[in-house]
Amino acid sequence: MAKTRTLAVVLALAALASAAGAGAAERLVLKVDGMVCPACERAVESVLRSQPGVLEARASFRTGRATVLYDPERVTPEEIAEAINTRTFYRARILGPGEGAAARPPAR
Repeated sequence: MAKTRTLAVVLALAALASAAGAGAAERLVLKVDGMVCPACERAVESVLRSQPGVLEARASFRTGRATVLYDPERVTPEEIAEAINTRTFYRARILGPGEGAAARPPAR
């Protein structure tokens, strides 16, 4: 069931990127400190999705991560993280390759 759900999320993100004309969409994983409940996830996702160039965003309080599909021609990873840091009470930082950045988007 979890594999099916993960596959559905990946396919949905790919479809969004294609529909948005963002052939060069990139994926970003952020460590977000302070999320403790589903309402926290929604708050982080709302801020991320309001950023120009963000095509899709998923947050998980269980993993403390947010996964973002974005257009690098419109927004930078630093701007995405800064949106969380300035518009919420949570603290975000960009995860590098050795820190779980290759992890799959959180299942819902």
